[in-house]
Amino acid sequence: MKSHGSLALVFLLLFWALTPWHLIAFNIGTTAIATASTESANPLYVDLRVGLEHESETFDLDCELSFDTSGTYKAPYFGDYFGDFSVDIQRAGFSYNKDEWAVILGYTPLKDMVESPYSLFQNASGLPALGIEVRYEDDGFFYRDRWILLNKDLKTTLYTSSDRNIGSLSEDMDIYDDRGAVLRTYGIKKGNIRFGYQDSVLFTDEFFDFNYFANPIPSIFSQYIAKAPGRPWSRTEGDHNTIMGFFADYSDYYHYVYAQILVDDLNTNRFLNPSGPQSPDKIAWSIGGHKKSLLGTFGLYHAGATKYTFESAVGKYYSYTLYPGSVVLWKDTESPILVEDNMLGYLHGENNISFLGTWKGGLGNIDLGASVELSISGSKSPANPWHEYDNIDEEGRRTRLLDDPVLEKKIVLDLESGLALGKLYFGIAGKIGYVANRLKVVAVTISDEDGNAQPIFEPSNESGFIGEISIFGRYIL
Repeated sequence: MKSHGSLALVFLLLFWALTPWHLIAFNIGTTAIATASTESANPLYVDLRVGLEHESETFDLDCELSFDTSGTYKAPYFGDYFGDFSVDIQRAGFSYNKDEWAVILGYTPLKDMVESPYSLFQNASGLPALGIEVRYEDDGFFYRDRWILLNKDLKTTLYTSSDRNIGSLSEDMDIYDDRGAVLRTYGIKKGNIRFGYQDSVLFTDEFFDFNYFANPIPSIFSQYIAKAPGRPWSRTEGDHNTIMGFFADYSDYYHYVYAQILVDDLNTNRFLNPSGPQSPDKIAWSIGGHKKSLLGTFGLYHAGATKYTFESAVGKYYSYTLYPGSVVLWKDTESPILVEDNMLGYLHGENNISFLGTWKGGLGNIDLGASVELSISGSKSPANPWHEYDNIDEEGRRTRLLDDPVLEKKIVLDLESGLALGKLYFGIAGKIGYVANRLKVVAVTISDEDGNAQPIFEPSNESGFIGEISIFGRYIL
């Protein structure tokens, strides 16, 4: 069967090679890690990518498939037909642009309004997501509206919670509800300055909600008006997570600076009802920018998020994540979903502060780049509300940030260079760093009536060096 998989892969590569407007790219990577790999399940892997792209004045088409042996998820693709290769979609979408309007459909990368590796509303890693986006922009106003399909008709044995027998709960638990999200931005611009309001909502029980997508009213009002009791349109189904925030930025040829804030929840009782129940502030922030100079482009960025930000508030699975769980099951094998691969928003998630310095430059037709990042994290619970607690505990009623007994500390230096030779592009990239008290998956007891048994990530006693080297080449016909 594995030989058939190799033949199929070669045939597919040749087929794409004979297709117009195509792009063939391949990455051959080796990962050397002193302890366990923090980047891939297999320390040595191959990543082959094939794609098709076409650009015109009004219509763009962009598709790319990846074939890799990193072993991120243990289940083989299509049985053993492709051998050790896992097949995935990196991009698969098209767009129509006309004057002030643009419509984008398909499996396209997440991209926030601010130019930052620490954007808050959409993960800056460029993870792909299926959906529809509508954009409008004129000389003084801009608006973006994006719907994302998060999950639909999930397999009922996919996540850890499905293996737990909890009273009368069946396999068809709430973790498998359909989920979707709508992200909107309204903004004004004057000269080199932009100011915008950002609004996001993640909903359950359905993967698409026309009311959120077509209604420009902020989601927090749409949510509560739709569920108001005693009205002809009152609804009871579904749990929704509404998030809001603001950004401002300035750009010219040499400079770009920005500031962004995200508010998941704010304890207004400290002002309206000081003697009543209190709750933690769940917020995230990001600032930074870059500057062009004769020595290259230098960037400096900082971001952070308080504990519990992006999480559900009750036992339902509506955290601000791409997937409803933290660990994927296949037979007897568990595969943790890295926080950076799961967040719909800020890539490092809750209970974190990070600092990043970057540099990009060149020498003739050689591209050069470098970055260094310091990231500090406490425990994280992307899919299980309030971590190990049934509900918000007395200690958790205050705003919390990095107050865990042990914290993960990670520093990583990233280097990359590339050489363009006509239609060929070759490069080499590497990482070296150290992580202390690495975040590890920890099982928790069933903590609510909905059967949410999703593991959480906690700093551990494991520490070690991080190392990675990749050699890659790209050919454009």
